[in-house]
Amino acid sequence: MVSQLRGDEPRLEVGDSGESVRELQFRLFRLGYYQQFPDGTFDMTTENAVRELQSSLGQDNTGEVTTETWEAIVHWEQQSGLEYQYSNPSDAIDQLRYDLDHPQPQQEELSPDGQWRWNGTEWVAAAAASTHVGQVSEDGQWRWSGTEWVAATADAHTGQVSEDGQWRWNGTDWIAANAQPAGHSAGLVSDDGQWRWTGTEWVAA
Repeated sequence: MVSQLRGDEPRLEVGDSGESVRELQFRLFRLGYYQQFPDGTFDMTTENAVRELQSSLGQDNTGEVTTETWEAIVHWEQQSGLEYQYSNPSDAIDQLRYDLDHPQPQQEELSPDGQWRWNGTEWVAAAAASTHVGQVSEDGQWRWSGTEWVAATADAHTGQVSEDGQWRWNGTDWIAANAQPAGHSAGLVSDDGQWRWTGTEWVAA
């Protein structure tokens, strides 16, 4: 393990207080060992969190913070993809307070009104997030183009391939464009004479 310690991390124990304890609590909080908002007081709750961390790596769970304990914190931060990048504990606490006040939505979370879905980076229309290109509405009247619902039969003829090349209209439904027609082989021409099956896809006849 490559250590990312600054070298000035202090020994800490029950009864200590101050900025170093706040940093300790913040880092334990992010790792899931400390459940309270960091207050800078090394109390029994903090000691229990330290003991749990120490036990997770097979260290003596004394509850006292040593260089070995700080190294354990760095180890778990690396395993969790976390990095302590704050110049002082106050900045870290401010960031934590902001994060708690402005939680990020979970992937695929729906908005309270059910109209929007979080895709991991932005809110998109709930229908758009769960609908694939070519999908036909339940009543068979509409087809999802990828950006909007259009009339399912609008300009669609048997064998027509969607704009993205992924779907083919078979006369009643949009199906995968490369789906081989049941019981047919290469050379088959669509009912409207516009498309020919090559064996792997429909091409203009």
